[in-house]
This record gives sequence, C-alpha cells and structure tokens, in this order.
Amino acid sequence: MKRFFLILHIFLCAALFVSCGTGNGDIKNVIVLISDGTSVPVLTLSRWYQWGVMDGDARLAVDPYLSGLVKTHSSDAVIGDSAPTSSTYFTGYWSRTGFVSTYPNQTPNDIYTTDPSRAFQPLATVGEAMRILQGKSVGLVVTCEFPHATPADAMSHSGNRSDYAAIGSIMTHNGIDVMFGGGTNYISDAQKEYLKSTGTEYIANDLDAFRGHTGNKLWALFGGAAQPYDIDRDPAETPSLAEMTAKALDMLSRNRKGFFLMVEGSKTDWAAHYHDVISAVTEFLAFDAAVKEAIEFAKKDKNTLVLILADHGTGGISIGGPKTNSNYDKLPLEALIGPLRKIKRTPEGLAQKINSDKIAPENIGAFVEQYTGISDLSEEETASIISAGDYFANDIPDADRRRRPRLETVFRSIISSRTVIAFTTAGHTGEDVFLASYHPKGRIARGLLDGTEINKYLLAELGLTGELDRLTDQIYSPHTSVFKGMKYEIVQDDGSKTVALKVEDGANSLSINGNTNIAVINGKRVELSSVAVYMSDNKTFYLPRNLRGQFP
Repeated sequence: MKRFFLILHIFLCAALFVSCGTGNGDIKNVIVLISDGTSVPVLTLSRWYQWGVMDGDARLAVDPYLSGLVKTHSSDAVIGDSAPTSSTYFTGYWSRTGFVSTYPNQTPNDIYTTDPSRAFQPLATVGEAMRILQGKSVGLVVTCEFPHATPADAMSHSGNRSDYAAIGSIMTHNGIDVMFGGGTNYISDAQKEYLKSTGTEYIANDLDAFRGHTGNKLWALFGGAAQPYDIDRDPAETPSLAEMTAKALDMLSRNRKGFFLMVEGSKTDWAAHYHDVISAVTEFLAFDAAVKEAIEFAKKDKNTLVLILADHGTGGISIGGPKTNSNYDKLPLEALIGPLRKIKRTPEGLAQKINSDKIAPENIGAFVEQYTGISDLSEEETASIISAGDYFANDIPDADRRRRPRLETVFRSIISSRTVIAFTTAGHTGEDVFLASYHPKGRIARGLLDGTEINKYLLAELGLTGELDRLTDQIYSPHTSVFKGMKYEIVQDDGSKTVALKVEDGANSLSINGNTNIAVINGKRVELSSVAVYMSDNKTFYLPRNLRGQFP
C-alpha cells in the first residue's frame, strides 16, 4: 500500500509541476517571500479591509498567484514555530522547535526517523548553496530584528533561536550582500568592522543614506530591535517593506550570475499572537505591497522564480463567531470593517504616543477617539488605561507597576471588544498555510506540498538537486572528524564571550573563532568561504572538511 501511494505521489508531482525533478536549472534568481504566522483568514480580512476601508482593489497582489497549500510542522510536533518551519524550506529537513537550520536530535515523539549521529549538525541552506556553488548574491529583507528566526533560517544555524549573539555573528560572516531590517542593538562593533573589511557599508537609522546608497553591498538597519508596525511607521524615518524590497532587487540584480532574496513580513505573526486585528491586517497589506514589487521585477526579468507562503498559522483567527456576536452570520460588511475604519495606530503605537505626548487622564477619551474612532469608552476602560503599569501619569508604586497590565495590552482589549474577530489561542496553530508562485516558464508549485517539497522544488529549478547534502558534508563536518588524530581543544573566553577551536599537528597550528569565517593557520589569517559554526548543545565545531588539508 505504501508503495502504491509513493507511486501516486510521484505521478501527482509530475502532473502538477512540483519539484520531483521537473526543473532544468534555468532559473537565475529566486525570491522567497514569507508572511510569518499568517493563516488564510488574514488574507480574507486584508481583502475586505483594502476594499472597504482603503477604497482599493478587491483583490490582493498575491491573489492571481495563489496555487496551493503548504503543510508545515516540526520534526516531533504537528505545530511548529518559525525556526524549524521556515528552515525546512531552506534546508529540506524537518527540525525541532527553536532550531535554526540545524539537524534535530532524536525525541520520543519524532514524526519521521532521524539519524542520531547528525544531531545538531548545521544544514546548508538554499541561500548558502546559491552563493558558494553558483556565485550568486544573497539578500534578506525583514521588519523584525535581523537575527530573528526566519532571516536566521535563511543564512545561519543554531540549536537556540534566541542566541542572537551567535546567530548575528554567523550572519555577518556568511556573505550576505544585502541585509535590510531592524536590530541595531544586535550587531557588535567587531561585526561592523568585519562588514567594512568586505566592502559592505553599514547604515543605522539613516533613511537618506539608505536611499542614496549606490554600492553593491549594504546592511541597513532601522530600530534597535524590530521596526515599527506599518501604520505606526514614520515614513521619514523608516522605509516600508516594499521600498526595502525594491532597493534590494535593484542591488542584487547587478550580479550577472543571479541572486537569492528572502523577504519576510515579520510582524503579522506578532499581531496575531496578541489578538491585534488592525496590526495583522495592515502588516499583511504591507507584505502584499512587497509581493507586488517582487512579481513586477520577475515579470520584467523573465529569469526569476517567486515563491510566496507562510511558515505557520498563529492565533486561530475566526471571522465572526458566537463569542463576538450571536448574530455574527447575519452581520453586514460594515460590522466587519467599521471598527477598523478609523484606527490610525496599533495598540503598541497608542501606548507609545499616550506617554510621549503626556496625555493626561482627563483627555484619554478624546485621545482614544482621535486614534481609534471609539467614542464610547467606558469608565472601566478609562480606569484600566490610567492604572496600566506603564502609564506615565498613574500614582502606582513602582513595585506594583510590574504586576499591572501594560498599556499595549489594555488597548488591544479595548479595540478587540469592538470587533467581530475571534481568536482561539495566543500561540501558533497547525493548519496548512497558503502557497503562491510565479515562474517565468509556467512551472509553478501547486497542490498540497510539505516544507521539504518546497525545498526540492527550489533546488530543481536552480539545478541544485542533491547538492545541499553534499555541501553540508563539505562545509559542516564535526571537528572531531576533520582533525581526527590531531591535538585539538575548545577554548572559551568568558570575558569576550567567544569560543575558539585550536588545533596542533607537529609544527602546524590552526585557530578559528566560533561562528566566524576567520581562521589563523600557521600565523596567517585566512578567510573561509563558509562559517565555522560552534554548537554549544554538543560542544562541537562544524567546519569545512578541507581545513585538514590546509596544513603543509
């Protein structure tokens, strides 16, 4: 029976142009756009909002290219977070919660059989393969901080998605030509110096410099952590996702060999976690504008493949429901979009502005009406704002403030109570997510695909089928294997928080800092074409096999 279904699957793959060897390697450029944490109801809500509130098109830019669904999950759980789900797209392997493009260790709940000898091994990504094997440029454009899970999945490796220091170091040393997003707090002076040494300009919070940049390599970060939600964004300070995408395409397309670009609409997921409808919708529409830029480029270029998808759902969003209104199935369109029509700031933006503008308690009602259109703020709701732990004008002792709800949480609750949108959870959800694709020769990805099939499709179209495993073995071999028979030790410096591998073989020596591509061999500085990744989980360095041959 299993053999029958395998044959049927192969037949369907061929019939539907999914990646079962159908590509011929004639694709030059790949653009992957990921809307983080985006379930299908977000698309539906965004269409209604764009049409009914913005007086725009009744269809999204992504709509003509919708072609199927994607099954996403972790190696040992039906519901995954961004780290393992999007890393499956880039590596072809299922992995565990919190793992960034890294082979999973075994658990009793594994859905698929795993190889325990490979646990914690970094897995080469599509972006790394395109850069190392094909000489293509690499770009990442996001609205979160740059070492966050999805951008890290594209060009970094870790067993812990929260280890921004290690992930950020890998990213700065891994040949990323274009990096636009947030996260000035997460890039060290040493990393900035390294970027400079490679001819890569670094720009922080300077929109004019960003727009005026004419070189081929640029890291431009706006904001200490994530960028603001789109409707809170000051267009004089922070570029939109669409503008960053257009800039990246202009720069990357100068490489005649081609490019890999990953664009993430990062904060739709965050909004859904917080049951923040207006932020979820407007963030997706900002993402959809970036989709339009990508599709227009691809149509003109005629050598570019575009994939648009989510990594998982979040929030369990329901349009209507008895919890919001007992007659929800008879409500007119205005009941859906009316509460969203006058909202000019997200709950996060409202929290920031009420404090920055020093809105006194007696003016809270007028403030809320001005920015949300809510004119019937109750006494209880007003009191909840005044008593919020971070409201500047309350007289709550500092020790008690931390136990009080924050303004952002209070504003979310007030706005949500006026909508007919329901949520089932504050976490991730396990449903299939949307897939859209554009192919210059019509070989689009369609049907129900899983994350590994997305990877196979990309590799086939790039002529890289089978190359990721070979590349992984070449550049991410354990140091115990590479330097077997030699004297080696791992040295940790608690002061600088660095870890180094030191190897000796007779008169020869090698030293390399973890999560960089800089080695010192017999006193000579050598830049590797890939990064030496240190995995603290198993205290192992993963680095190129050919390093052993560097000794005379």
